[in-house]
Amino acid sequence: MPKRILSEDEKDWLRAHVADPLPEQASRLGCCTDTVKRLHVELGLRQYPGANFQPRKPALWTRPCTSCGSTKRRPRNHYFCKRCRQGLGYG
Repeated sequence: MPKRILSEDEKDWLRAHVADPLPEQASRLGCCTDTVKRLHVELGLRQYPGANFQPRKPALWTRPCTSCGSTKRRPRNHYFCKRCRQGLGYG
């Protein structure tokens, strides 16, 4: 199943209603309560025990950029550096 990505309006709503019960938040966002917990952790609103709800750090690598050869650290599987990605229109 794909990762649940929130719009800015949904993020604002979640921040305003963080004290509401998890099942109500889940039904409003159209996901399960575990996903709501992960969203809380991702937005820094709450912390929950358990390995499933810990923030993840993206894996980084120093593979040379395919375009310019820069070896600056960037997220894994990004084959172009940030400057070249912007030049290609990827942002």
